[in-house]
Amino acid sequence: MSRASVSSARPLSLTEELEKLEQSITLTLQEIDHNFSRAHRIVTTSILPVVEQYANHSNAVWEGSKFWKQFFEASANVSLLQVEQQEEEEDISYAQSHEEPSQYTASHIDDETIQTEDDGASCL
Repeated sequence: MSRASVSSARPLSLTEELEKLEQSITLTLQEIDHNFSRAHRIVTTSILPVVEQYANHSNAVWEGSKFWKQFFEASANVSLLQVEQQEEEEDISYAQSHEEPSQYTASHIDDETIQTEDDGASCL
């Protein structure tokens, strides 16, 4: 549109402006719904089958390696189950020790506001 046609057009009433805004919101929500549907389809048809296949292959490898695990445990007179339990305990303690800073960071970020240079409006 040219400037002349914009200036000659009558201004929209509040009701018309509200309708236009509601239509825009509806279109945006429809687009979001479409994107969620597409993401769900991709996950269910492409990603999950590959993950399930990986799990099946991993189980087959684990079953095949059990003999060798028992063989090496017997020859070295050790139990790898104890080592695995110690590693799990270390993982749990590591995760717990790193939870507090992330909670502080999240609450600290919520309190901050940033002033934009253009209009002075605050945003997160």
